Amino acid sequence: MDKRKLTQLVDDTLNSMDDAGRAAPAPFLLTRIMAKKDNMAVNAASMWERVSAVIGRPVIAFPVIALVLLVNFFIIRSAMSSGKPYPAEYSKVSSDDYSLSNATSLFDYENGQR
Repeated sequence: MDKRKLTQLVDDTLNSMDDAGRAAPAPFLLTRIMAKKDNMAVNAASMWERVSAVIGRPVIAFPVIALVLLVNFFIIRSAMSSGKPYPAEYSKVSSDDYSLSNATSLFDYENGQR
């Protein structure tokens, strides 16, 4: 391409934005957006929003937490009084079965040789 033609093409490209103006929103656009958002928030409260609003109240939240703690307490207490082995005892049983607690050595102590 010729250098003059390239320069003319660059100048035409740069001058093409001379007539461009700033973009302007439609009248009352922000007002319409805010009204639509408020209308959707009032009319479309989902079930989870309503449930979280009820559960989030301290009058409901504290008794629910107390109930969960009481249920956990009674479950742990019944497990302790049932006489079933605890997980620590399970690991002890398996280590006894496989002789994992006994020390193993490469030396034969009964032979007396070293």
